[in-house]
Amino acid sequence: MTRFHVDGFADPSEVPAEEQRRAARESRDWYIKSGLADSGEFDRLLMDLFNRIEACDPDIDSRIEQMRTFWQTEGLIKKYRDALTLSMVVKYQANKLMRRDKALGKPNGMWQLRCNWYRLLRITNSDRHQPFTVAPKWIGPWIPPADVEGPLQPPT
Repeated sequence: MTRFHVDGFADPSEVPAEEQRRAARESRDWYIKSGLADSGEFDRLLMDLFNRIEACDPDIDSRIEQMRTFWQTEGLIKKYRDALTLSMVVKYQANKLMRRDKALGKPNGMWQLRCNWYRLLRITNSDRHQPFTVAPKWIGPWIPPADVEGPLQPPT
């Protein structure tokens, strides 16, 4: 069994959707319970990002870039606070993912999910010079499209 896909990262079918949902739920809950969240725009965007990760939306990278653009417009003290709190949340959840990864026997998808999770540090430019692997793009779980109207028909 190889650890990597062709481009060096796991195939989307290997990323466990339920683990991604759990990671988003746990991170959101911990962020709120810890008292780190306030009513600011950054926190609203972060909660929206966690909701999208939990829903396994395919546009996570665009949301990360949206948050990054917003973060760059903040004042110095607010930037520092947001970078620090985001780092705490990401590393807290990455540690939990690493423990689950070991318990599950190190499947490729869990490793990919952890690399994805570290990608959130890109919001505050904290993804550089780190001792862990950061995914170059978010590779979420493959969710088959809902088949509500029957099989696809060729265009006529």
